[in-house]
Order: sequence, then structure tokens, then C-alpha cells
Amino acid sequence: MKKIFSALICAILIISALSVTVISSDSLPLLVDEDGVLSKSEASELSEKLEDISERWKTSIIIVTVKSLGAMSPEAYANDFYDSNGYGDAGILLLVCPASGDGYILTQGRGRIAISDDMIDYVAGRISDDLSADNYASAFMIFADTCDEFLMQADSGSPYSTSNPPREPYNFFKALIISLLLGLVIAFIATAIMKSQLKSVRSKDSAADYVIGGSLNVTLTRDLFLYSKVTRVPIPKNDSGSGRSSGSSGGRGGGSFKF
Repeated sequence: MKKIFSALICAILIISALSVTVISSDSLPLLVDEDGVLSKSEASELSEKLEDISERWKTSIIIVTVKSLGAMSPEAYANDFYDSNGYGDAGILLLVCPASGDGYILTQGRGRIAISDDMIDYVAGRISDDLSADNYASAFMIFADTCDEFLMQADSGSPYSTSNPPREPYNFFKALIISLLLGLVIAFIATAIMKSQLKSVRSKDSAADYVIGGSLNVTLTRDLFLYSKVTRVPIPKNDSGSGRSSGSSGGRGGGSFKF
């Protein structure tokens, strides 16, 4: 009996220890799908991606869906959720409320350096179409990849901004088709104009018929070299250093959007 009691006590202690590990700060949930917009497989895949990006950049990438914001604004809800869960000094949180079509992107510390306040609309624009079409898994994957991209750019020393926006992927075939179509249109217009200007012209029997009498009278030709002038302009040296952004602690930022 004593052995059974001792074993029971040990089991309780082990379970208690495991429970403490689960609720520790290192195990904060990065995906909270309260509204249930993701399947189990989609949630599992997304959670792995969020954990990988968060670990590599030491910045919590968090996605939260809620059924209702209640009486709170998206900004207030996002800030309250972030602070009450203690995500720390560096994070990027996406809050989505499908019922109302409200979204909010919160940035903290390194997250705000990566996604500055003037780039919130750009990031939201990448996911708004999928969110409005209820393609939540796709939208959240794009958001995670965007955070990864922006954090990598910030780490290089030149965070994205309105004056340094991300380059969109170059579509070679699309550019080729557009160029061909544009060339054909320009060529058609040019030839049509030239054709309209030649309506009064008739073919002649010999080349001499095309020369107007007395219009060509060359009496003297001479090539004169007058002078030359070379201007040298010194190229200013770039003293701006390596170009790395000094940045700041980042603080708290963010912005709301509709979808």
C-alpha cells in the first residue's frame, strides 16, 4: 500500500513539473485560433513555421483569431493580449476578427524596426485578399513569410520603408508579353501615320524624276574643325559609412486594417 501511495505521489509531482514547463514563458502559444478558421493540419504546419521564424530572429511572431472583439478596439485588444501573455520585448502580432472583418498588426521592439509604422498598410495589403476570401491558411502563411523577409532585411541594416520598399518578384514572361504587345501597337500606329502621309506620292519611271529641277546645286564642300572642350566633374565620395541603420529600441507600434 505504501508503495502504491509513493508511486501516486511521484506521478503527481511529475505531472506538476510538466505543467509548469507548458505554461513557462518559453512555451507561449504563437498561434491562437479562437475562431477555428484553420484545420488541425493547417494549424500544425503554421505553428511550426511561426516557431522556426521566432527562434531564428529571437522575435515572437504571433497570429490570433477571435470570434468577437467585444467592446474593445482592435488596437486595445491586440495590446492587451500581447501584454497579458508576456511575449516580451520583441514581437509581431497579427490579430484577425473574421466576424467583423477587423485586423490589427502590433509590432514591438525588433519587430517594429523590421516593420515600421509606415509599412503596416503594405504588409496588410499582402494578406487582405486572402482574408476577405476566407483563405486564412494562405493569408497566415504569407504573413509569416513576410515577417521573415522583413526581419532579414532589418538585420542587413536597411529595413524596408516607403523610401526603401520591397521589390516585387520579377515576372519575365509577363514582361515579355507586355513588351511584344506594346511594340506591335506602336509599330502599327507609326506605319499607319506614314502611310497616310504618302497618299499623294506616285511611282516614277527613273530616279531623275524624283529630283526637283534646280533644287540641288553643290558648289563647295569643306570640313572645318573648330575646337574641342573636355569637362571633368569629380565624383563625390560616399562618406555615409556602411549604411547600417542605427535604429532604436523600437518601442511599440502598429496599425489596424479592414478586410
